[in-house]
Amino acid sequence: MRNHLAEECLNKDMLHLMQEYQSSLSGKGTHLTGTIKFLTHTSKFIEVFRDKREILLSSDKRLSTLQSVLQYFLDWENEVKSCDLPAPKKDKLMLSRECRDDLASCILGFQGMVKQKLKKCPGSYIIPSNINSDVVENIFCQQRGIVNGSNTNPTVHQYGYGINVVILSEDSMSQSRTSNARKNNVFLKTLPFSVYQKENRKRKSVELKPCKPSTDGNAG
Repeated sequence: MRNHLAEECLNKDMLHLMQEYQSSLSGKGTHLTGTIKFLTHTSKFIEVFRDKREILLSSDKRLSTLQSVLQYFLDWENEVKSCDLPAPKKDKLMLSRECRDDLASCILGFQGMVKQKLKKCPGSYIIPSNINSDVVENIFCQQRGIVNGSNTNPTVHQYGYGINVVILSEDSMSQSRTSNARKNNVFLKTLPFSVYQKENRKRKSVELKPCKPSTDGNAG
């Protein structure tokens, strides 16, 4: 999933704007140094995932760029944790835990996917701009909307039941031409009869008409 507003607030255009604003303050903009450093790394992150050039080698410098971005946020987190401050104040000096986890997962997951793909399929490539999490987000949204609601900690049985409902209703296949979602049959198991009843109501009934007897006298 891509958030265009977030990208516009954190990309290289915003970095250039802040740099120009700091220089216009004639030495009084030192308080913006941390912000500019933050934007320097976020703009690199966005630039990599907006790049339409192929990644052909696991030694591609863009993977190293992502690693430096991740290291920046890890250093930031470690620096704050080392401060002698109450935990609530420390939390306010960092990005939220969920955001940090998502960022690390995105970078490490992409690096691992690239290395595994290039190792198992020599001669193949990956285009960073084509990578997104739409298919995962769609499944999670359907899980919440169809079955689990606000349940943030479903059991394996509840999750499997929800996946089956998604598969049978075929809601995981978006009709939009711009969607990257694809059907994925997982957690297959026998469903309660009530689910099949609901699915059968959605299908159009087919009326079978008896064949008319032949009128040419050649029946037999």
